[in-house]
Amino acid sequence: MGIVACFFIFFIFLYTTCSQILEYRMNRIPMLRQEEHTELYLFAEAIKDRRYFRKIPMNLLLEMLRLSQLVMLSQDEQLVHEGDKDPPEMYILLHGSLMVTSQGEFISRLESPGDVVGEQAILSPEARTMTVTAEVDSRVLAFPNDVFRVAEEMSHIPAIYLSFASILAEKLRITEAQAKLRRNARPQGNATPPCIAIVDIDSRERRVIRGTLSTLWKEMKIVEYASPKEFIETPAERRFDLIILDPLYDHDYHDEQELLEALGESVGLHNCPVFAVSEWCNDESNREKLAQMGVGDFLGRPYSTFDLRHKLSAFKVAYYRQRELEQVEHAADTDRLTNLANRRRMDEFLDALVTLYPEERQP
Repeated sequence: MGIVACFFIFFIFLYTTCSQILEYRMNRIPMLRQEEHTELYLFAEAIKDRRYFRKIPMNLLLEMLRLSQLVMLSQDEQLVHEGDKDPPEMYILLHGSLMVTSQGEFISRLESPGDVVGEQAILSPEARTMTVTAEVDSRVLAFPNDVFRVAEEMSHIPAIYLSFASILAEKLRITEAQAKLRRNARPQGNATPPCIAIVDIDSRERRVIRGTLSTLWKEMKIVEYASPKEFIETPAERRFDLIILDPLYDHDYHDEQELLEALGESVGLHNCPVFAVSEWCNDESNREKLAQMGVGDFLGRPYSTFDLRHKLSAFKVAYYRQRELEQVEHAADTDRLTNLANRRRMDEFLDALVTLYPEERQP
């Protein structure tokens, strides 16, 4: 009997200790258990006038914050790690600075009280697609996925859902404003000649493609890369209007899949047509892999001069059609006398700026 009692006491102790560790990982403090609500009111005051919360009544905001956990982060501590499959959470920054990255690339920075990250994970609870790291000592409010669950018998909408809907609506408005700014960022006047990349380990093949392009396209610039690795290592050096590549295996990479993934990331930065000219394209399964990577057209080797000219001519026609379309759109949105954006476009542009840069921020 004594052994059973000791075992039971040990089990209770172990359970309690583990619970405390899980609850207070990264110095977590559940706000619901706080008897003094002074700090909760201070948090609400700090964010209530920020873009995501200004339309939420104070009583609903307080009810929402009570469901959170205060998380204190040290400098360089990770709040979210890319690839993790832990239950998702939404975070509201109270103090400090958080850096958001994905696949090693900088995405955004949260540095103002009320900035929000992680809301998309609540809607799609897959493996995390980003890493969130504290750049300085920081404090955030974490909302576990559990607080967004609604019981079937519940007859009213919880405050957390009303607040969450407001956050999503504001994020959508910001996304639309960013799209408006991109539409206004069209090139004006005489555009620069098209720039074309040729990526091929075979110098003779590069020479053939360069010669064919020269006979078809007088005003252009060609940049050659002697291997896929060379192209991948300098993806942001310039922006291309067409990429012609041979994705044959590069011995600098461990396997074919690693090479294709690296190439896919690099060509994706240029947002332009990709044309694969390779013996590799003769196999249908390989063409499927290239299509997933972003390749729009294929030509297997060996090929005839006519086939190469025909493919490149089609790219040239498509390029100038797109240029003409952009010029027509620009003309439709530009005053002919002043060469300034017309009133409709200007109003749209200013509305986008006001949306993206509130609270006395400057663009």
